[in-house]
Amino acid sequence: MKLSDKEKERLEVLATEILNRPIYQTLQSFMQHGSVTTYEHSLHVASCAFWLNARLHVRADERELVTACLLHDFYLYDWHTKGDSLHGYHHPKTAAKYAKLYFAVSNRVVSAIETHMWPLTLFHVPSNRTAWLLTIADKICSVRETLQRGSLQSNQLSTQARIAAADVNMRRPGEVVQHSAAPRSVRTTSGPLPHKSGPRPSRFPSPSRRALSRRSSPL
Repeated sequence: MKLSDKEKERLEVLATEILNRPIYQTLQSFMQHGSVTTYEHSLHVASCAFWLNARLHVRADERELVTACLLHDFYLYDWHTKGDSLHGYHHPKTAAKYAKLYFAVSNRVVSAIETHMWPLTLFHVPSNRTAWLLTIADKICSVRETLQRGSLQSNQLSTQARIAAADVNMRRPGEVVQHSAAPRSVRTTSGPLPHKSGPRPSRFPSPSRRALSRRSSPL
């Protein structure tokens, strides 16, 4: 599952508006699977779904697909410390609620977020191409992240796509959401990234099996 350079650039364009929002950056302080943060997991799912859409010729709308993938776990808490025993069943609705509050999302995106845990959510079945790609990509990435040992090192965030995706109409938050402090093992970012000479790497590493299992033990 290796994205071409052009595909990475396109993915950057589609994702920049969401990734640059301060509220979205808080996902770096929440753990998802093992030592992988919710932020990292969402990038992995977006990359995987984007690859599946292109290689399998599914023809899902790319903007809706990337938006749904980045926001599918946008429930704004660490489920290890705050979530209940039915977190897996409840969090899609919570993520969809916050996605609608903070971003302008389509009904298809909301539906994809709400059904991405199928078949756990037995009667909430994916009903469109975006939803099915998200559901499959989330399962693939979740299994790999759970089996691996150590943290996946995401590439440094790129700023080359800041001027793109301007047509994504973001909604200003109407309320202040309180967030828990970042765990010691999680490195959060604040302020602009330091400038380095030369091309900036993409914030979307290709979701290749080798990269995702580099530090895992052999089965």
